[in-house]
This record gives sequence, structure tokens and C-alpha cells, in this order.
Amino acid sequence: MTEPFSLERLGYALELSGLDAVIDAPNILLAATDRWYPTARLGMALANAGCIVEAVCPPNHPSGLTQAVRRMYRYSGLSPLVSLRQAISEACPDLVVPADDLATWHLHDLHKRESKRGAAGREICKLIERSLGAEESFSIVSTRNAFMQVAKEEGIRVPPTAVIQSTNELHEWIARTGFPTVLKANGTSGGDGVRVVNAVQEAERAFYKLQSPPLLARAVKHAVIDRDLTLIRPSFLRRRPVVNAQSFVTSHKALGIHDRSAAKKGGPNQSQVSVNHCVFHGASQQRR
Repeated sequence: MTEPFSLERLGYALELSGLDAVIDAPNILLAATDRWYPTARLGMALANAGCIVEAVCPPNHPSGLTQAVRRMYRYSGLSPLVSLRQAISEACPDLVVPADDLATWHLHDLHKRESKRGAAGREICKLIERSLGAEESFSIVSTRNAFMQVAKEEGIRVPPTAVIQSTNELHEWIARTGFPTVLKANGTSGGDGVRVVNAVQEAERAFYKLQSPPLLARAVKHAVIDRDLTLIRPSFLRRRPVVNAQSFVTSHKALGIHDRSAAKKGGPNQSQVSVNHCVFHGASQQRR
């Protein structure tokens, strides 16, 4: 974010979001559900780029240790949509930038709820779509397999991915792809909900664990010791996440973009800007 090209991409994203070009210092609201240090660094980078930065985040977030965030609002893991809506209403941001996957999904849910309020919720819906892209893209972003397919269509190298709903499907996947293989649960982020497995029994154990809702004891531990309430609601709702399988790809192969995509879009830099816009702003807008 501190590199000149990163600032160029920020400006490009702001332009594509529909903000008036005369805005000298856009007001950015960071939305975070976890106490990750990268969120604080993102706030500093945005402030250095000339943005006014505010944040809705859990108490004692590291962003509070910086001079970059002008004002902080309290995020509640027990009532996330209420806390996000209140922060948006008070901050009146030009863009809201989720700092983690869970914050993104909360904003999707908030959009759905506000859209049912008609005219009363129209401004918040417009803000979320301006920030995250068209509503049609939300289901793609929140589903790993669908998101990978869109990325593949955009010319990004992605590993083969499939939804796994049973151990029989898991065995079929292993027979096709071999080991190691990667299992990932929808609705998780930050490395949580990911397992790299190297044997059939290990894969079965990982599948059952990833498919299970968070244990109440684990949710209480996170709430009491880590002061993290985000697992309380999923634990009580007992919803089983969708598990995806991906082929294991070494790191140097996982970051590439097809040469033909770069050539088609006018060189590596323009290609990277376009891919960034696809992820940040919703690929479905390009398909309207």
C-alpha cells in the first residue's frame, strides 16, 4: 500500500467506485472483526495516501496505537450488524473497506437487511455497493469455489477447486488429484479453517472437523480469554460450513497471472490493476 503503484491502484479503485473526482481526502471507514496488525498498517497507508481514516473494530485494536485513525467505533461480535450500521451512520464514509473476510460477509448481510427497509436503507446499500461492487457479486465472494471460477475466467492462475459434501466425494477428489491436498471451510479467514493433508485418514478427520460448527467451549474460551465474540453466534446457530478441496500448489506457482491475460489487458501493470478491481469491486459489474 505504501508503494507508488499501490497508491495508483487505490486511486483507480476510487475512480471506478463512482466517487466524485473533486474529493481531495476521501473518508474511509475500515471494518475489522479481529485485532490484526495489518489492519493498523492499512490505516496508516491510507492516511499517508491522503485519506481520512476511521475504523469500526473490537476494543483494544492496534489501530488505536497509531495516529492514522481519526476515530474508532466499537465492533460487537454479538450484534455485528448493529455496530456496523451505527458506525456507518456516524462516520458517513465515502467508502467502507473490510479488513477481513468476516467483515466482508457482515457487510453483505447488512446490505441484505437494509435493502428490505426500502428508502430508509438505500444510502447504506449504495455505500456498500460502491465499496464492494454489485450485489450480484456477493454470493461469489463468499463462496470459495465460485470465487475461484471467476478468478480463473479473469486469467488468474488458480488451483483446481471443488466442493466436498461427503467422504465419498473426498475419496474421489483424492483419487483424481493425489496428495498433498488442501481442505478449506467457507466462512473462515486468517488461516483458520484450512488443513493441508497427506493421507486418507488425515483427510477424513480434517473434513469432519472443518464441517463441524465451532464448539461452545472453544467459543467461550475465545470470548473470555481472547475477548473475541465472533464464534459465539456460529456456535449457537450450529450451521455447518461448506468444505472445499484444492490442489496443493507451491508458493512460486500460486502467485502467477497468465501471460495471455497480461498481454490482452495491456501489460503486467494494467493487468494487475484490473485483477485488483475484479476482487475489490466485484467481477459481476464487468458482466452486466
